[in-house]
Amino acid sequence: MSIDCRYFTNGKKTAYTLKHTDTGLVEEFAKFEDIPVEVRDYFKRLTEPKFCDPDISHILGLNSVFYPDWPKKCGHPDYQGKRCVAESCKFAEKAGGWEKCPYFTGERLEALKDGSTAD
Repeated sequence: MSIDCRYFTNGKKTAYTLKHTDTGLVEEFAKFEDIPVEVRDYFKRLTEPKFCDPDISHILGLNSVFYPDWPKKCGHPDYQGKRCVAESCKFAEKAGGWEKCPYFTGERLEALKDGSTAD
C-alpha cells in the first residue's frame, strides 16, 4: 500500500487528506483525531496546512475535496477546450489572480469531469 498524506486549506475548507496512490481513492479528515490510528503517525509532522489552489488540487487529485466543481474551461483563444490552470496561468498572474483573469469562464469543462486529462 502506498499513500500520500497531506494537510491543506483552500481558504474555506481545511482538511487532512489521505490518497491511496495505487487506486487514486482520496479520504478526507476534518480533525487529526478523525485519522485512522494505523496511519496517524504519517500525519504528525503536518502541523500547519498548506494553501491549495485549483491547479495544484487537480494535479494532486484532490479536487473532490477542495474544488469539486473543477476543472473549468479556459476562454483564451489559444487554449479553447483546455482546462483552466488557475494560479499557474501567466494571464491570471497579470490580471491579479485567476479569479480576475479575463479568460476565466467559470464554466465547467465537461470533457474532464470523468478524470481524464486533456490539458
